[in-house]
Amino acid sequence: HIPASQRTRHTRATVNMGKSDIADIGSMLAAQYNENSNDASRVKIVSVPKPQPEPGLAVVRVHAAASNPIDYKVMGGYLKGAGWAMPLPFTPGYDFSGEVSALDDPDANGNVRVGDEVFAVNWGQGQHDENGVPSVGGAFAQYIKIPLSRLSLKPPGISHAEAAAVSLVGSTAYQALFNHLRI
Repeated sequence: HIPASQRTRHTRATVNMGKSDIADIGSMLAAQYNENSNDASRVKIVSVPKPQPEPGLAVVRVHAAASNPIDYKVMGGYLKGAGWAMPLPFTPGYDFSGEVSALDDPDANGNVRVGDEVFAVNWGQGQHDENGVPSVGGAFAQYIKIPLSRLSLKPPGISHAEAAAVSLVGSTAYQALFNHLRI
């Protein structure tokens, strides 16, 4: 159980490091933990390889990331029995907003282009377990690699922090209204 005083509903996660510095060294900063625990002091800022584009995936520079209950539940190991055992070390963060920085084939990616401002919730397909399912999350970093199908264009009238905060909430409301109630 996490006391309410230790839970965060929304945070803005940014690390100031110039784009040219990142491109030159091929690495980025990410928040990661190496063991399941509800002790937030175990999350460390580490240097990891910057993701590279692949077919069907975009690399997005994260401008804001929101923390939602799934982050602390996965970190604490509370959901392992439900198929949410993430490979360690793990970079948490499911809800984010940012700017598309790289695509494998910029001409073959539909409505998403390099430079577009986007937001998403990075859930996996099916169960999240250690049996070959690619890890999800990863938004508590300077860059994230994500399937194009999960990206939505950020409306120009809202900030990156607002877009990151609405990712899961907005998609849940949309699914309830249009996929289940068929309104």
